[in-house]
Amino acid sequence: MDGELLGNDYPLELSFEVFERLTASMSGPLLVEIPPPGDDVKGPFLVRQPKVIDELKGIRRPSYRDAKKALAQRYHMSDALLSGP
Repeated sequence: MDGELLGNDYPLELSFEVFERLTASMSGPLLVEIPPPGDDVKGPFLVRQPKVIDELKGIRRPSYRDAKKALAQRYHMSDALLSGP
C-alpha cells in the first residue's frame, strides 16, 4: 500500500523520526500482552459469513467466523497483525 490509496502523497512507511515524535509523550510500553477473555474464544462462530443482508435471516446472533477474527475486531487490529510475524 502507498499514500495514493489514502488520497494523499504521504508514504505509509514509519520513519524513525516520526516514530520518535509519536511516542515521545508515552509513559508506558508501546505494545502490551492482553490475555483473551473466555467469552471471546468460546463462540458461537459462524461457519460461513453472510455476503448480503438477506442471508442474515434466520441467524439469531450475528457473529464472527472464528476466535481470531473476534479478537482482532475487539482490539481494532487485523487478524494478520494478531497472528504476529
